[in-house]
Amino acid sequence: MEPISVNSVINSVRAGAGPPVLLVHGLAASLHDWDMLLPDLAAHGYAGYALDLLGHGESAKPRRLSDYTSDSVFAHLVEWIDSLALDEPAILVGHSLGGYLSLQFALQFPERVRALVETTQQVGDAMQGVFGARVHRTPVTAQLRADDLLALAMERAGLATPPIVPIEATAALAMLLLEDHGVITVHFAGMPPGTSSLLLKFVPPETLERFGGAEALAKAVDSSVDRLAALLREPVALRVLLLGQG
Repeated sequence: MEPISVNSVINSVRAGAGPPVLLVHGLAASLHDWDMLLPDLAAHGYAGYALDLLGHGESAKPRRLSDYTSDSVFAHLVEWIDSLALDEPAILVGHSLGGYLSLQFALQFPERVRALVETTQQVGDAMQGVFGARVHRTPVTAQLRADDLLALAMERAGLATPPIVPIEATAALAMLLLEDHGVITVHFAGMPPGTSSLLLKFVPPETLERFGGAEALAKAVDSSVDRLAALLREPVALRVLLLGQG
């Protein structure tokens, strides 16, 4: 890995050559979160880039608390990406806070983000084909909101009174997607900018292809909703799914 000289306040590294992959770490972390991934990216024909966000690692650490806003951290990220002078759209990989910043970048500069936006649209189309107007979309996301998910599962179960709250419905769906289809999801419902929705974003084209395509993913979600509906009538089994045997 080689350091990149942008200016005195942004610390970053690069490894490899090829299509650019930008790695954005989370809160209270650093570019070293990606130390194991960068060599693999280089070995597979990608140019991997990672930075220390504002206030992290070896990047600038302003003394005033007022300098630590989401806007200032985002501006710091954009300054770094601009300095790379990339000649093609990039793949953005973000963790926690880095995921939020990556989403903001894709919303503001969709033309600078590779096919991740395009594949998310494919997933959105497929999800809408299954769930109709319950799917809410932006240029880079497709989501099934927790309230809608619980209402849909209750309809399929023939129930009038919800046995769980919406966020528990999303959690249960996530567990079923993992059990039945090997889909791993991440929950940040209690942490800004978290959501209780099933939120699909930044789906790598190769990942979607390995899964069988956007329609296969939408069908997987649909079948897991069917299982959720059945579990709403089995409170003991539902409790075990959510909380475990203990």
